[in-house]
Amino acid sequence: MTTARRTRADEISIREWAAELEAAASIARTLAPTDFLPLTLKRWHRDDHGRPLDGKDGRPGQLDLEATTATAAAAIMTGAELGLKPGAALRSIAVINNTPALSALTLRAILQNAGHDIWVLPESGPTRAIVRARRGGSEDVQQSTWTIDRAKTAGLYPGQERGQWRKNPGAMLVARATAEAARYVAADAILGIPYTAEELIDEIEGGEPMLALVAAPADGNGDGPPVIAAAKKTRTARRKTAAAPMPALPAAPPAAVPDRAAQAAPRPVPPDDTPPPLINDQQRKRLHAALRDVDLGAPENRDDALNLINGWLEDHRIETTSELTAVEARTVIENLEAMHTIARTEESKPDEHEP
Repeated sequence: MTTARRTRADEISIREWAAELEAAASIARTLAPTDFLPLTLKRWHRDDHGRPLDGKDGRPGQLDLEATTATAAAAIMTGAELGLKPGAALRSIAVINNTPALSALTLRAILQNAGHDIWVLPESGPTRAIVRARRGGSEDVQQSTWTIDRAKTAGLYPGQERGQWRKNPGAMLVARATAEAARYVAADAILGIPYTAEELIDEIEGGEPMLALVAAPADGNGDGPPVIAAAKKTRTARRKTAAAPMPALPAAPPAAVPDRAAQAAPRPVPPDDTPPPLINDQQRKRLHAALRDVDLGAPENRDDALNLINGWLEDHRIETTSELTAVEARTVIENLEAMHTIARTEESKPDEHEP
């Protein structure tokens, strides 16, 4: 094909993509105000302090229709590139900590829909998961094996006291092995979303930083160790334990000839800003419901719940959930609900065997 023809073909492709985007935006705009659009895809107007008016702190929600339409349209278009229909894309693409992700179950469905084979070996169990994958048209089979010992080395197991690694280690091992095997044989099929929701949840719970595959296993059967490299972390690591407050740094280096009289005089203390609003009744009910969903709602689990919540806070530790600010409560609720969603997805997976 000549350069002119190739350029013409590219122009047609771009126009077709733009037309599809316009159609996706029409669908997204229609669904934006409804409950059929997941909350993770909705965007909200913000107040003068930059806090989203999402209705979670007792104030009326103010949906940003334009931003929501753009976000949902992007999810639909991303899903289309992965072979998902619009409804499936909106249901399957989760946004966790501002990062799009797919569950391991959806990942397997995408590979199978693209003509590749991926299956979980029957000998997989609570301490080991073996997932094999074969690219369509190829006889080469790649294998990913995740064991409890490997999860320990990665800092994933045993994890939080009530986390999925303790409650359902077999499913979490399958999720990790699925993501790895999928990257071995069909990186092009999942190029737009390289991480699974389970991997992002692990990062929230304080596990290893996410890893990016850079090479296939050492041998053709996939028995050799994978070659991986640490990906750039996109968020500040969550603090696991309370740390002593660091002394404040000076705003600027001292002058060459310091004024000792001025140093001796106490510096004026600027007035404190208005304290942020605390958790409200609506958030408190939602928080307690979310804790029950992840088996942390009983009184005997209070310490475990507080340890989990404190791991997500960056500024201070709390002794009771009543000390949470409205913004902190929103973050905690979203993380708990994301954990519950992943748990339900893993529990609903059917048994899978080699074809």
